[in-house]
Amino acid sequence: MERHSHTGANALIRLMMAHELPIAAVQVALEHHVRADRGGYPHYVRRTRVNLFSRIVKITDYYDAITTRRVYRPGVLTPEAALRHMAAGSGTEFDALLFRAFARLMGPYPVGSLVALDTGEIAVVIETHTSPALVRKPKIKIIADAGGRKFDGPVIDLAEQDGGAGSPLSERRIGKVLDADAYGIRVADYFLARALGDPAA
Repeated sequence: MERHSHTGANALIRLMMAHELPIAAVQVALEHHVRADRGGYPHYVRRTRVNLFSRIVKITDYYDAITTRRVYRPGVLTPEAALRHMAAGSGTEFDALLFRAFARLMGPYPVGSLVALDTGEIAVVIETHTSPALVRKPKIKIIADAGGRKFDGPVIDLAEQDGGAGSPLSERRIGKVLDADAYGIRVADYFLARALGDPAA
């Protein structure tokens, strides 16, 4: 598995002969598993400073690996649990400053999170807000009612507060993050439906 850094870098070098590719692309392919403390691989990397893009890809690649099913790992982490797990490696596994920016960008309920609402409904987070005041009020799609019955529910922006008559448009609040695997839910299916233009998604 560790050879894929070399394989990717070599493939990009060959592509550079026929196409205009930035040298940084080769660096990222080679360095994206180098830790902030210079551990990881490839082992011969001894540079005092790893490329900025390599350090960014290190974080995003790691997050993707622990939140999606892989043949070499039976379970996956929820987005919330993944950020908590990664926070323990800030400064050693990951560049501390870049990880803080990543965690702030993702928010407490990253896109793709399966959440339980205080109404008992289950929803998928489909969009987050960049404003710090609204990070706990993402846009969600309801996928199951309070009884646990799956249905094609509405898309609701929890940040919308004005229903036109001075009362909240939605009283729903996120209660907790759920493990999609435990509920037999493939969150990616909802995003695929949106990508394919399903108006209900």
